[in-house]
Amino acid sequence: MNPWGLIPLISAIAFAILFVLIVQQARRRIDTVFSVFLFASAIWGFTSFMLVFNHNATEEHLIFWNELVIAAIPWVGVSYYHFVRTYNHQKAGLGVYLGYLIVVVNLVLNLSGFVVQSASLENGYLHHDIRNWELVLSAILAPILFASLYLLIKRYRNSTDPVDRNRTMYLIIGWSVLLTFGYITPLTPALAGLTTDHIGNLGNALIIAYAISRFHLLDIKLVFSRSVAYALLSVAIVGAYFLLLYLINGSPQSFSVGVAFFWAFFWEKEVRQVYLFNVLYVAGSLLVDQRLMLRVFL
Repeated sequence: MNPWGLIPLISAIAFAILFVLIVQQARRRIDTVFSVFLFASAIWGFTSFMLVFNHNATEEHLIFWNELVIAAIPWVGVSYYHFVRTYNHQKAGLGVYLGYLIVVVNLVLNLSGFVVQSASLENGYLHHDIRNWELVLSAILAPILFASLYLLIKRYRNSTDPVDRNRTMYLIIGWSVLLTFGYITPLTPALAGLTTDHIGNLGNALIIAYAISRFHLLDIKLVFSRSVAYALLSVAIVGAYFLLLYLINGSPQSFSVGVAFFWAFFWEKEVRQVYLFNVLYVAGSLLVDQRLMLRVFL
């Protein structure tokens, strides 16, 4: 497995956890819009992981997942801009609609084979011919990406509520971290084929999680003990691990266990405990199969 795949995988898991926890509490339009951003960020992380995790992947595999990665990137930027406008009590506006149009056009161009011409992995580094599409997207998305930052700064400066200013400041920091890594990575030859941009994505996820738990961002409450938080994170990681086993060797048992772990998020606390105990028993039995483990690591 390519170790560079761990960064987008952890990022995807972090955003997936936030999405699952928040979408269950979504009551207003802003909650829904924010959930779309979280989901898009999780998809970006997952597709990036699928692109680079396997050193021996075929070119067809690499091209397919590379197309999905490039399709997901503008979705993250546009959905965040949509969220920021909603956060500032503004309507979506023409910029949001044009942004989503760019997302759709970009997806169609990628899936039609126009963007990614070739792709290969060498020592974990992705080499691809994408017709300088990263420069095109960077230029097209720059107004939307930096408009999000401007709107957040404007809200921070105009707000007189200390709690609101703190919430907004953390959003500014998180988005700035993502923009920094997001632009440095594709425009730096030594980093362009690596997943370092997801360091910014992961940083943004952690900052958002802190803003939610510390300042009740969007009035969403993550009220659970540290032990429960660690347990949920462990469930997500184990679920991702078994889904990874399925992707590597096609084991139907691995797929079932992986889905079961993620499904546990949607159960009530009392039911979840019994449910996870049974799933853990099946998972433990599956791990005893040394032949499965050898197929993963060899």
